[in-house]
Amino acid sequence: MKKKALAKKRALIKAKREKKKALAKKQKLLEQQRKKKLQQQKSKKRKVASSLSHIRKGKFYEGLAKAKKPNGKWGFVNKSGDWIISPVLDSAGNFKNGKAKATFQGQKGYINRYGQWDKNGKW
Repeated sequence: MKKKALAKKRALIKAKREKKKALAKKQKLLEQQRKKKLQQQKSKKRKVASSLSHIRKGKFYEGLAKAKKPNGKWGFVNKSGDWIISPVLDSAGNFKNGKAKATFQGQKGYINRYGQWDKNGKW
């Protein structure tokens, strides 16, 4: 009887150890996946920053930031670094209430987030 009880106890202890090892292995794998995901996110941010390295950009307002190309023309980019409004403006302000002050070919006016121009400030 004692041998059977002892064998049963040993089997339970062995099963617990194996369970702990499996859990530790799973946690290690999850940690590696989390680190890999963080590295990919950092890499993506670096790519966006490097794609905008030739551009002087400002702060984001309403999801867009004014950006200036080396040729002196202004436009607007989103947080991914894509040009939403091409850099054709002589000057540009920040967006507020869906529009931004801008100068295009010497004319002052407003531009909306879709690139539509209005000299009077009304759509």
